[in-house]
Amino acid sequence: MSIAPRIAFDESPRIDRVTLAIGPVDGVSGLLIRRGATALVAGLADRPIVNASGLLVFLNLPDRPQYEVEVDARRAGFPFIERVIFTLPPPASKDPCARRRDVVLSPGPDYPFPPGTTLIRGVVARGGAPVAGASIAATPAGGSAAFHARTVANGAFALPLRLPPLGSHEAESDVAVTILVAEGADSRSLVRPVENGRSHSFLEPIDLGGGNDPGFFAT
Repeated sequence: MSIAPRIAFDESPRIDRVTLAIGPVDGVSGLLIRRGATALVAGLADRPIVNASGLLVFLNLPDRPQYEVEVDARRAGFPFIERVIFTLPPPASKDPCARRRDVVLSPGPDYPFPPGTTLIRGVVARGGAPVAGASIAATPAGGSAAFHARTVANGAFALPLRLPPLGSHEAESDVAVTILVAEGADSRSLVRPVENGRSHSFLEPIDLGGGNDPGFFAT
C-alpha cells in the first residue's frame, strides 16, 4: 500500500499586495490593449501579471515613493515605448483606483484607423534624410487643445484629430489647422485646411532644414 505524500502548508497565508496597475490604452479607440503590451519598472526585474480586464499589475514591489514605468506595446502595433513616472498614493488612501495609471499609446502610420477618422499624414525630413522622433502638434483654429504625434524611423507620421461632429454648424466648412513640426533646434509651422471625417496627406516631405511649402490634399 502506497503512503500519501506529506503536504506542507505555509504557517500563515500569503497575501499579495498590489503596488501599481498599468492600463495600456489605445489612443484612438480609448480601449485597453489586452494583448501585445508589456511593462517594466526601471531598476527592477519584476514582471506584471495581466488581470482579466487587461491591466498590467505589479505585486509586492519594494517600497519607493515613485516608480519609473516603461510600457511597450510594439507587438500590438504601437511603435513608441512610453515612459511615465508613477507616484504612490499616501499609505492611508482607501481609493481602490489610486494605484492605477492609464498610459495612452500613440498610433503609428500603420494603425488601422476606422473610416471617417479626421487624419493628417506626412513625412518629416532634413536635407533629404528622414527624421525619426520629430514631434507633431496640430491645433485647430478656435481650439484650445493641440493633438500630438511623433514620426517613426522612416520619418512618417499619422495624426488623428477630433473636430466638431459632422452635421454641426462648425463642421460645415474646412477648419484651418496649424501644424507645428519640431526636432532638436529645428521647427516648422504650417497652416492647412482640414475637412472633418477625411484623411489628408502632404504631397512631399516637410523639410526641417529648409523652407519648402509642401502641397496638401484630402482623400
